[in-house]
Amino acid sequence: MTEGNSMKFTVKRMGVLSFAKVTAALYTVLGFLGGALYALFFLAGGAALMAQGDKEGIAGIAVGAGAIICFPLVYGAMGFVLGALMAFIYNLGVSFVGGFELWVDAEVADEA
Repeated sequence: MTEGNSMKFTVKRMGVLSFAKVTAALYTVLGFLGGALYALFFLAGGAALMAQGDKEGIAGIAVGAGAIICFPLVYGAMGFVLGALMAFIYNLGVSFVGGFELWVDAEVADEA
């Protein structure tokens, strides 16, 4: 099962909590990026309305500020729940399909 310095492994089981934490972290970063874009547009729109003397622009500013906080929290929570669900389903289905193959390069350390 080796090819050169590469070794092939088959993932037969995933740690549900471990996978959920990783997906939560990734989704939190995506939520922050999405929230930042959402906030940018709403802050700009609210500021433009305020500059024209429209007091309703404060709502856009509030929504924009809330997005930068709420999006990462909501996306992170969704990532955790969906990651746990995906790992659980993977663990159930791996016995039928055999898991996925993972090729890893093995480096030999020089002993000095």
